[in-house]
Amino acid sequence: MPDGLSMLDEKRKSRSRSIPSPRNPPRSTPVQVAELAPSAPVEAAAPAVEPETTTAAVPAPTPAPAAKEKPAAGESTVQEPTIKMSIYLEASDDLYLEEITHAGKTSRPRIAISRSAIVRLALERLAATMTADEIVDQLRKTGNEHQGAGRKRR
Repeated sequence: MPDGLSMLDEKRKSRSRSIPSPRNPPRSTPVQVAELAPSAPVEAAAPAVEPETTTAAVPAPTPAPAAKEKPAAGESTVQEPTIKMSIYLEASDDLYLEEITHAGKTSRPRIAISRSAIVRLALERLAATMTADEIVDQLRKTGNEHQGAGRKRR
């Protein structure tokens, strides 16, 4: 008479399912994918694989500029990591952000625009047009108009 543990092990083995072999075998050579910017002309696209003999003739890359500049078409950009933070908006500002995201979804070609991307664009434009002192002066003028009840103190 077999004991219960051996019977349990047999049941587990019979219930386990083996992974079937793949229907399509893996590729023998990897596929080369060329990255093209959507607005870049076809002539400006670099080949996916460069011969090793031409790498010595390539000029040295120029150092990155200190100021933020828009990259030319076809150039790759390195994104800085974003910082997670909360901002507080009025209802009208929130509706405006929603209108922009909706316009991106309904335009052709469709584009998913996040509210964070809109705020980042607005901050870039603000930094390009105003200095920190000008922003402080402007907020000092309009700051008295938006005095709400605020947080209740003890």
